[in-house]
Amino acid sequence: MILTFFIFSLIGLTVFFSWKIWEDKTGKVLISKNKLNKSDIFFKDAFKKSCWGCGFLLNEFFRLIFLGKKLIKISFIYLIRFKKIVSKKFFKLVKIDEKMKLNRNRGSVSFFLRTMSEEKERSRRDN
Repeated sequence: MILTFFIFSLIGLTVFFSWKIWEDKTGKVLISKNKLNKSDIFFKDAFKKSCWGCGFLLNEFFRLIFLGKKLIKISFIYLIRFKKIVSKKFFKLVKIDEKMKLNRNRGSVSFFLRTMSEEKERSRRDN
């Protein structure tokens, strides 16, 4: 593939140089300077538009990255809030909050052992 590009560029250069040598020897001009200037203006405008387009795309890309980072931060904040709300509702539903407060204040008995002993006492009373 590189060899193909090299061959095409070499052929193009030989054509252009031979064309220029022929113009110098004969004094004839195949393409007038006005046409060349018009084509130069066209290529300059196309280059400016492409540079503007690339700059616009880069700005949009970096703006999307910035918005993505903000979106992740905001979603994390809402996730923490949601977790707090769900945990409060769960503790109210299961009534673990009161038992844990009692367990922390009463010494070295763990929460699990405390609830197990309370359930055993309840089952003995019910029977």
